[in-house]
Amino acid sequence: MKNALLGMPSYGSLTAGAARGLYRASRGQGLQVVVQHAQASLLAQCFNVLWASALTRVHRGEPLDYFAMIHADIEPADGWLDDLIAEMEAQQLDVLGVAVP
Repeated sequence: MKNALLGMPSYGSLTAGAARGLYRASRGQGLQVVVQHAQASLLAQCFNVLWASALTRVHRGEPLDYFAMIHADIEPADGWLDDLIAEMEAQQLDVLGVAVP
């Protein structure tokens, strides 16, 4: 089983679709997702807090295969993280960014 830390940086409220995207990121087939939220008016600080949390888990020896973030106003389809991980593995990528129109 693979492990992912999924973070959501925000500065206030989040949309209902983003909340769904956060908690339904994986279809649950071979991926265990740990969800973490960071909230502050400085979004860059939130990003850093989430990234530092992932690094801390790795340095403690906790299994962590992937780190992902979703913004509080992005409303993806269920299982979006599974799809992105499949693309990363198929293309042998270390990093994958997604532009949202």
